[in-house]
Amino acid sequence: MSGPARRRDRAARLLAEAGTGAAAFVPGPTFTYLTGVRLHLMERPTLHVLCADGRSLALMPRLERGKWSAAMPGTETLYWDDAEGPGAAFDALAGLLPP
Repeated sequence: MSGPARRRDRAARLLAEAGTGAAAFVPGPTFTYLTGVRLHLMERPTLHVLCADGRSLALMPRLERGKWSAAMPGTETLYWDDAEGPGAAFDALAGLLPP
């Protein structure tokens, strides 16, 4: 198991112990610490969600697909592009979150 995978497992346990269903992260140091992926914070919505049950979810601009899918293959990821906008991807992500 990789360093980021171990960190996600530990963070998921801490979320469960705290009674928190999920936590969301935008690109930055914590995002990189949990995923191993370096992305710049930009105007395009980019989000990694870690659930207390250990699932990883993400909302990503399609232009990051290659980089993200190579590093986080087990993550259920909703991709969007500039033509369609992120609205439908956000709606789909909301449906995947724990109650």
